[in-house]
Amino acid sequence: MCKAAVAEWILSLFVSRERASAVVGDLVERRSGVWLAVFRVSVSAVSRDLSDRPGPLIFLALQALVLDFALILLGGHLNGNMLVPYPLVTGCCLGLWLAWRAPGREMGAVVVYVLTCLVAFVVLYATVPGASIHFTWPVQETALLIAMMASRRRRMRHA
Repeated sequence: MCKAAVAEWILSLFVSRERASAVVGDLVERRSGVWLAVFRVSVSAVSRDLSDRPGPLIFLALQALVLDFALILLGGHLNGNMLVPYPLVTGCCLGLWLAWRAPGREMGAVVVYVLTCLVAFVVLYATVPGASIHFTWPVQETALLIAMMASRRRRMRHA
């Protein structure tokens, strides 16, 4: 049953706790394709968030990109003194901010933000001569996801 608890935890990041436990209950009864079904439900929840009202999520992602740029400038200044690991700090700040600004649609906001960042970096790399991209992806995006998950968990516990 540990597999069911992990599947329910993963699904609760995308849908309500009640729906996650109902889906996992159905999957456990079926006893096959649990992880594929968890993946499908997760993708379906994010795509539903994106198709219902994409405008606010895109606007929020653009705001987060500007905030990310400002935090990176501040972090780069602080990192010159080696005082703070700025990818961790910016990731945590952005994850908490996105979770606060998109309650119930946190994962959709994170997906749109990551896609917006990828597009912005490709445009920057293609248009600015001599531009180089320094990837901090595993650090910043992992911190972003952890902060977003913690915020969602706390909000769901108090609901």
